[in-house]
Amino acid sequence: MHEFGRECADDTQWNGPKQYEDKSTKSLMMLPTDMALIEDKAFRKHVERYAKDDKVFFKEFSDVIMKLLELGVPFQSKEEDRMSLAPLEQ
Repeated sequence: MHEFGRECADDTQWNGPKQYEDKSTKSLMMLPTDMALIEDKAFRKHVERYAKDDKVFFKEFSDVIMKLLELGVPFQSKEEDRMSLAPLEQ
């Protein structure tokens, strides 16, 4: 999973870009959507699950994106021949 998701899951400080930095405390502010991911029990379980295994995140994300792309557009290719999404190797 991306680093921010991992940081949200274990409530540690984000070390990435400071584009939403609180001017008075210099800490990273979380957007309402970020807060919903960790405060809502239904969302939090997914944040924790994806933080533990980014392969699960990318597999499920890839499946959902393909489903969205295919709505109304029937593909003739086999599932194993389709595009898949995965994290970049570092």
